Amino acid sequence: MSNYDDKKQIDNFNNCIEELKNIGDEILALKDEFQNLILDMYNNINYVSKVFSTRQFEQLQAMFDLNDNESIILIARSMFERLVYLSTFLKDKELINDWINYAVVIDKKRFDLMRIKRKQRFLTK
Repeated sequence: MSNYDDKKQIDNFNNCIEELKNIGDEILALKDEFQNLILDMYNNINYVSKVFSTRQFEQLQAMFDLNDNESIILIARSMFERLVYLSTFLKDKELINDWINYAVVIDKKRFDLMRIKRKQRFLTK
């Protein structure tokens, strides 16, 4: 009886995975339409929604590309966290400005570090 229950659970799990993959395919089919959507990028809600949604599409595609890789759970968690951020931003518009300012600072630090590493690599050659 136990083997039957185990097989049934595995079959149910696999069916759920297939259903999620089908939903993912349907979502990815909207990617081009969404990217062609013209939004006022000076409107912070539009800007953040577009940035976050574009990243969601990219990560969903990465999950499909990785297939059974263990990194999928990390990507899924990141996608969930991004949705939490976005839903919070929609409730509190001031947080959008804070996030944009924070993102600019982080990007600036990243670019500065890349510039330093490039110079170091050039000097060591």
